[in-house]
Amino acid sequence: MAKILVVDDEKQIRDMLTQILTRAKHEVELAEDGVIALQKYRASSFDLIITDLMMAKKNGLELIREISREFGEVRVIAISGGIPTSPSDYYLSVAKLMGASKILDKPFTKVELLAAVDALLAQE
Repeated sequence: MAKILVVDDEKQIRDMLTQILTRAKHEVELAEDGVIALQKYRASSFDLIITDLMMAKKNGLELIREISREFGEVRVIAISGGIPTSPSDYYLSVAKLMGASKILDKPFTKVELLAAVDALLAQE
C-alpha cells in the first residue's frame, strides 16, 4: 500500500483515480491544483504523485519543477489530454524532461494506470 497524491482540476478525474487506486489498496489524498498539492507535499510524505499538467493555478509542469527542486528525486506520473491548440504529446514530453517518472496520455485505461503505479512503487 502506498500513499499517493492525486492532482487534477477536474473532479471527475480525481474521483475516478481515487476509486481505481483505493480499490488497489492505496491511500489517496487529493488536490485540485498545484498550489494545494505543493502545500500537501510539504506537510506530509507521499510515495507517488499523479498530476495533470494543464491546471489554472500552478500547472503540473510548475509543480514537478518545484517539488523536484525542493525535494530532489520524486516519483511522478504526469497525465494530460493536451489542449485544443497543442497535443498532449508535447506537454508530456516536457514533463518527462522536467522529472516526471512516467507519462500517461488521457484517456488511459485502469490497467495502464495501475501498471505505471506498480512499476514506480517497485523502484526503491
